[in-house]
Amino acid sequence: MKPGRFTHFMAIDWSGAAGPRQKGLAVAMADASGGPPALLTRALPWSREDVLALLRDGLPDDTLVGLDLGISLPHSDCG
Repeated sequence: MKPGRFTHFMAIDWSGAAGPRQKGLAVAMADASGGPPALLTRALPWSREDVLALLRDGLPDDTLVGLDLGISLPHSDCG
């Protein structure tokens, strides 16, 4: 990856709770000019579908996205 490839940075805190909208879902955006990341807010809490739409259609091409999520198997599959 060449230096300067990304000038926008998004972080997503992906809640594991059930339900269509989650107060625990959080999306923040920063850019290469500096300063703290800004939380992206909505009138309603984020839904997973909202986040997918943003990832699919609402980002600059030079955005690096990081996800905070648990991708382990459910407990019932462990034994």
